[in-house]
Amino acid sequence: MTTTNKTANNLEEGVDQRLHDAADRLSEMKDDVAKNLHERVDSLGTLMKAHPLAAIGIGVGIGYLLARLVHR
Repeated sequence: MTTTNKTANNLEEGVDQRLHDAADRLSEMKDDVAKNLHERVDSLGTLMKAHPLAAIGIGVGIGYLLARLVHR
């Protein structure tokens, strides 16, 4: 095996390792985001149960604004 081939193999192994590490970090980040999102949705549900009229008003307002934007 020539020096160039060895260098190329070392480079390929380094890239493979970095890609593997990046995939692991991405998977951990995805899990953290999913957990955080689940907690926020639960919190929003609790807030909506505590203030149903405000939740309905906000929903109607957002619906109205979206309808106005889509209608244009």
